[in-house]
Amino acid sequence: AIACVYLADLIRGNGTVKKEYSAARELYEKAIHQDIEPIAKVWALLQVGDLLKTDIPANYTMAKDCYEKAATHEIDMRARAWAFVRLGNLFRDGLGTTCDYTEAKDYYEKAADQDVCIDSKIEALVCLGDLFRYGLGVKQDYDKAMEYYEKAAYSQTESVHKAWAYINLANLHRRNRGAMYSKAKIHLIEALDQDYHPRKARAWLYHDMEQKDFNS
Repeated sequence: AIACVYLADLIRGNGTVKKEYSAARELYEKAIHQDIEPIAKVWALLQVGDLLKTDIPANYTMAKDCYEKAATHEIDMRARAWAFVRLGNLFRDGLGTTCDYTEAKDYYEKAADQDVCIDSKIEALVCLGDLFRYGLGVKQDYDKAMEYYEKAAYSQTESVHKAWAYINLANLHRRNRGAMYSKAKIHLIEALDQDYHPRKARAWLYHDMEQKDFNS
């Protein structure tokens, strides 16, 4: 099972055409149907779910089924945490299921409570912040959103999702928290340092905010 997963990872990582992704998926599915190496089986479930979402047409229902199966396994808590995040995203966006922000929030909270996979934890915190920022399934609460974004942004682990936390904090400072532009600038500069969507952060930093006095 482990060999199947490793080989599938190699094929998928080098894949440029649909045929190569199909070969990777076949190997992941072989790992899923083997009763040995349960850790490999859980990771294979996640990868098949991800590939199903990129199919043309995408099969979100089957992807959801894979994530639900991965989420039930306690043998690998890192994989389980990622399954929680992916399920939260599906319920939030109404893909493969009815849009349900309450269910999405529940999955994000489960992922945020995990300390074994910090990257998934940070993404879950950002997603929880979004729910409170926009009032999706909860009462709109900018302070609560800020709390989640700050937990994500100020974590000690490097993650591409921290950039979103920084950018979201900057937006809240700009639009909803008064004239805290100097702090917003710091968050956007941090987003640039994370090297994640740098053009977007740079555009906000130098277009919308350059008119403000950051030295005040």
